[in-house]
Amino acid sequence: MRAAGIVAVGLCFVAGMAAGKSTPDPADAEACRNRLAASLEIMEKQPLLKEEVATGLMWTRLDAEGALDTGDVQTCHRKMDVVDAILAPVANGESDG
Repeated sequence: MRAAGIVAVGLCFVAGMAAGKSTPDPADAEACRNRLAASLEIMEKQPLLKEEVATGLMWTRLDAEGALDTGDVQTCHRKMDVVDAILAPVANGESDG
């Protein structure tokens, strides 16, 4: 999945929350699962990420996954917003590693 696709999923989630959804939709949870999978795919294709960046990404992804496991889909998406922001240059080939 391209970074634009990841961002689009995130924007759909934010739009849904802004529309007044008080309980997370199962589709929102699935969207966060897809974001987790996409970020891992990007990270695996770019093994030369700086160690500190890779460690931070993995911890943030684990926090997102933990939130998702407890049903806190909103926190999952917030954590994935951070991951996506860091990985967007990598996914677009703009990072020097």
